[in-house]
Amino acid sequence: MAVNYGGKLGKLKIVAEKLSENWPDQPEKREAVVKEILKPLALQTLKDDFWFYRSYALYVLAMLKCKDAIPEMLPLLQDPDPRVRETARRALQELGYKVK
Repeated sequence: MAVNYGGKLGKLKIVAEKLSENWPDQPEKREAVVKEILKPLALQTLKDDFWFYRSYALYVLAMLKCKDAIPEMLPLLQDPDPRVRETARRALQELGYKVK
């Protein structure tokens, strides 16, 4: 499922709607649904202008164990904001990527 989340306003509403529409009865399938909905949003947010959103997107990708997102995460090791660089380092390490 490809999701286009548009602007910042309404993202929470869209995520809530998608969760509501796709929430499985089987608990073992719920993590996959959450990942399917949040991963595209987090990847999009890595390019946000505000440091906090970029940093939180890194955290979400690590929490969801999105190892396939490492190529998109790597540039944030050179982010202008030191808080984002530190979060990128920690998130990549959490995913098993070797970072100094």
